[in-house]
Amino acid sequence: MLGTEFAFKVFTITSQHQVTLIARNLQFSEKLGGRGLVRNVPELNLPAGARLEPSPELLDVGKFEDLAIPTRVIFWKDSRRILHVSPLVRVPGVSHDSWRIDLLHAWQLGPVEKYVGLSFHVFLSSELFHPNTPHLDKDEKQKLALLHLKSLLLAYYAKRRQEDPHWTKKGSEVP
Repeated sequence: MLGTEFAFKVFTITSQHQVTLIARNLQFSEKLGGRGLVRNVPELNLPAGARLEPSPELLDVGKFEDLAIPTRVIFWKDSRRILHVSPLVRVPGVSHDSWRIDLLHAWQLGPVEKYVGLSFHVFLSSELFHPNTPHLDKDEKQKLALLHLKSLLLAYYAKRRQEDPHWTKKGSEVP
């Protein structure tokens, strides 16, 4: 494993000699984003650049030398600029290779949210949904256009509920 990139490695320390080998190569580094190995530790198969991560056994990486032996520590190194271990990668079958961005963050909270919002803004400013009444001012027409769009959305929700009885379990409705 020495010289190869890995996401995280759980390493079991079984002797004071291993603590000494690791400690003499550990250094706080802004480049590593914390306390990491500045040189390879070939005896333990740990590469330079691997950062010591907090864990249940080692809450403060600055207290590495005071560990009770035997114990487990986590080293983190990833060439894809992933900064820290997520608790999700500890779930069996989940790794940083299989973990992908989810629909919520990619669509609903991402660029699609902005696109849909901008589309509604364009619809409202285009006067497509404005009432054809000459005596109303621009703000009143804008409010009525918004109410028109909202009524169309609520009608769509009502239609979906009739067609699919499980619709309300699939997502949320914004009244």
